[in-house]
Amino acid sequence: MAGTSASAAPLRRACIFDFDETLAVSTGSPRANPVSLFGGVGRLAELRTLLDDLTSAGIALGICSYNGKAIIVPLLEAAGLLQFFRPSLIFGYEVFERDGALHGYRNRSGADKGTVFKTLVEPALLAADAESETLLAGFAPPPHHELRVPSNGTIDESIDGRSAFLFCDDDPKNIHDVRTACLCCATLYVARRRGLEPSHFEAVRAWAQLPPATAPPPMHTAAALDVAEQHKEQLSSPKPPPLRSKTVTRDLSDSAV
Repeated sequence: MAGTSASAAPLRRACIFDFDETLAVSTGSPRANPVSLFGGVGRLAELRTLLDDLTSAGIALGICSYNGKAIIVPLLEAAGLLQFFRPSLIFGYEVFERDGALHGYRNRSGADKGTVFKTLVEPALLAADAESETLLAGFAPPPHHELRVPSNGTIDESIDGRSAFLFCDDDPKNIHDVRTACLCCATLYVARRRGLEPSHFEAVRAWAQLPPATAPPPMHTAAALDVAEQHKEQLSSPKPPPLRSKTVTRDLSDSAV
């Protein structure tokens, strides 16, 4: 990511995560163990530290996923992570359903994450000041040559150089769609499909202009078991909508991975 002087440092507004194989280390399902889903006791503690530091810095956190919000929210809550996310910035496949905010867009241009960013995320977070309104009014799809194969594990700054948003995802097609639709969005490609790893955490911290993380206090084993035990109560609840299969795009940018 290109360096920026402190006096000209852009305001970081939001970090939006894909859920499956990005925020979580595997695919979330109604019966998933919340500790295992987020990579175990150690990773869960590191993830909490990162999310806490981002929100303390005034950065809004959200999720954009093809999994269901009805599945994602209980899993975040069971893992003690829901408190860090704005409810209005958690988007699942429901936004493209008949009663969803983007039902009409699915018919016209397909159900892609770029549409979610352009239609829901960007106006909600950038329309608060005159500079952002000017940015929105001047939007035009960038020339094709400005879009590149995403870097593996490092942040590609936004096309306009502001990088006001950061989007983290394990699918290069989703990265491409968001970069095409949202000029102010930097991206972090998680190519290995096993969730954000420590190097990714540090890349996010660098984007947010946060100091490197100190070792988080370990989550006590008993506390981790309590989280998993509490989640058992959800298994007797009515099941959320069925899990939609995730579209997998072959990664041609890092064939060694």
